[in-house]
Formats: sequence, structure tokens, C-alpha cells
Amino acid sequence: MAVIGAMVHDIGTYRVLAHDGSDGEPLRFDGPRYIQHGLLGYRYLLEQGVDEAVAAFARNHTGVGLTREDVERQGLALPPDDYAPTTLEQEVVMVADKYHSKSVPPKFLTVEAYTKKAARFGEGNKRRWLDVVAKYGVPDIPALAKRFDMRLV
Repeated sequence: MAVIGAMVHDIGTYRVLAHDGSDGEPLRFDGPRYIQHGLLGYRYLLEQGVDEAVAAFARNHTGVGLTREDVERQGLALPPDDYAPTTLEQEVVMVADKYHSKSVPPKFLTVEAYTKKAARFGEGNKRRWLDVVAKYGVPDIPALAKRFDMRLV
């Protein structure tokens, strides 16, 4: 289930493109709408007849899991609700997703780099990130970056 979830979790990014790259220029996301990609992907997957258990990977992977309180406090462009992993498999995909950027060109992020990113959204968000790092450990991101010839931040 985690492999399938990993394959579809970011499908909603195609719904928040500012530029689709069809002219050879790089893809660009609509920054203000990017927060919606998980929910848009979830809805799209359900519309296509995908099982709820699979579609939930898209809905529940954004950030380190968004709580209703996060959505309301930050004024996010999402219906107030919890958007957090509800299964171990969803949590694993969410954590793995934090180590890879959607930038052009793509890059890997270290624990330290994502900790700084998580802190921008509040101390609770940073704490949730550090809790999952403690739970799963620190992967050898520099080795992955070298293996796949990608930048490391």
C-alpha cells in the first residue's frame, strides 16, 4: 500500500501548475495554491474511482500533517479539517516526501534543512517533524544525493 501511495501522493500538483512546461520551459507551481495539492489530488483520485485508502495518501501528506488548528490559525486555503496521516503507511510516505523538493532542478533536503522549513510554520509543526525524525531515524540523504546526482540542501 505504501508503494502505491508513494506513487500517487503528489498527483494533485498537476492541478496547481502556473506553467505546465509544454513549451520546454520549466514547470512552475502556483505558490499560493500549492497548499491545496493534497486535497485536489485526493478529490481527483476519488473521481477516478480510486479507493479511499489510496486517495488518502494524497490528502494526508502535506507538511508534517496539518491539523484543523493549523489550517485556521494560518488562514490556509483549505476547508478546516485535519490533513494528517491516519495509517503507518501514510506516515512513512509523508516523512519520505519531506526529504525531496519539487524545485527545478529537484534536490534532497537534510533533516536540518527540513527542520528550518518546518519551523517557519510554528513551533508545533517543528516539534511534529522532530518527533517523526526520532521515530524513524535520520536517513543517509547525502548518499542518496550522490547516488542520484542531485543537489543537497
